[in-house]
Amino acid sequence: MLIHLEFTLTFHDYLNAMRLHTRRSWWRRFVHLITFIVYPIAGAIFISLSISMANDPQSRSNVAFVAAPGIFLIALPLYQRDRLKRCYKRTRIDDGNVSLNVSDEVIHSESSNTRTDIAWNAVQSFAEDKHVFMLYLAPAKFIAIPKRICSAQQIDELRSLCQRCIQPRAE
Repeated sequence: MLIHLEFTLTFHDYLNAMRLHTRRSWWRRFVHLITFIVYPIAGAIFISLSISMANDPQSRSNVAFVAAPGIFLIALPLYQRDRLKRCYKRTRIDDGNVSLNVSDEVIHSESSNTRTDIAWNAVQSFAEDKHVFMLYLAPAKFIAIPKRICSAQQIDELRSLCQRCIQPRAE
């Protein structure tokens, strides 16, 4: 069985892959929760507190000390997203167009500047969600395959290949 896929990994695909990668560890989930939910809420509380302090003439001098952490905490998720965008741009080798042939024996990847054959025994594990397949070659090195470019039959075949060809590792 041969699955042929051609795609360009977009920033949105990259974000989906990072979200799936984050969900593989409770610590990464915790950090994600803190960074993208708890910090902005705490920042909004600091900002609202500074606004209420601005109305009190005795507390006006402290408004900046309360507002500054609030602005920082609200801006942190924006900084994280910008950091991911820079990482995405730095990891692009060429124009990003990828041709992927997945068979029972090997995963063949080809782009304008590279050709790679990866044996299935080099793939340690796989993960998937509704947006992306991830084939892990190492704990933080993976091949992301966006599901948007796959037909329903290709998704089923790829899932079947992964389950059949990836051997669980003894820890």
